[in-house]
Amino acid sequence: MNNYKKIKHGIRITIAALTILALTFSNAIAQGDFDLQYSKNETSTYDFKLTIKTNLKMGPNEIKSETRLNSKVDYSINLLHQNSISHDMGFSKISLNTRSDATGSRNVNLKELIGVSFIVESDAHGMNKELMNAETYPVLAGGAFLDQHFMKFITAFPTDGMSEKGTWESTDEYALTKAEGSANVLQKNKYKLVGEEVVEDFNCVTIENNFEKDAVINMITGGRTIEIISNTKGTEKIYFAFEEGKIIKISSRSTRDLTTNIGSTALKGREQENYEISVNK
Repeated sequence: MNNYKKIKHGIRITIAALTILALTFSNAIAQGDFDLQYSKNETSTYDFKLTIKTNLKMGPNEIKSETRLNSKVDYSINLLHQNSISHDMGFSKISLNTRSDATGSRNVNLKELIGVSFIVESDAHGMNKELMNAETYPVLAGGAFLDQHFMKFITAFPTDGMSEKGTWESTDEYALTKAEGSANVLQKNKYKLVGEEVVEDFNCVTIENNFEKDAVINMITGGRTIEIISNTKGTEKIYFAFEEGKIIKISSRSTRDLTTNIGSTALKGREQENYEISVNK
């Protein structure tokens, strides 16, 4: 009986503590003083897994393909000056496999990318992103700008504190220009703070993002000009350790409609993209 009372009492204390924490958290948001910022000096390694499934129609025929990326990304955040930071990212391990009805399965050798940095500058909230070395990474077959995936690591937080509803928006617009071609990207993000939970032993805020991305890719391959126009709609779930100032986990699902123009031929297609970013403990 005594043990039962002790357990019951312990449960009551835990519930009370969680209730107080939730009320404090909600009150901070209501007052607009809950400020999410990146650490000014942080280094972490992340597992980054990406799967893209593509259905491409060629007249009455349909070609299916799948791309799988498994990698580890070293990510450091460094203070540049008072309210400016650099996000320095690069692969420490990478494997890419493509499988297609037309070409079968093959592994793509990307060892030359290991240790190559991709750098983005922003303010401490992840707003006002600027790509510093977009020409570093090559364009892969099919118009895949591999380096644009690094942008997935950087969530933008409100610069003037959290609104009472815990919602905010941001826009990412950038261009990638390389010898093989160019990509122009416009992504609109609608964020919502949905709660707080412990993930991998970190106290995290949980954020949902509904995003829409338009991209135009132009390439010249074998003397032919190829244009790929796409529209992507998807959702992200983001776990951010507000005490440490770093991303702990991001998972996303999206659908992309695309048109590939090769000369006067237009090919329609759809892609399903899923990815997960998770910190190594």
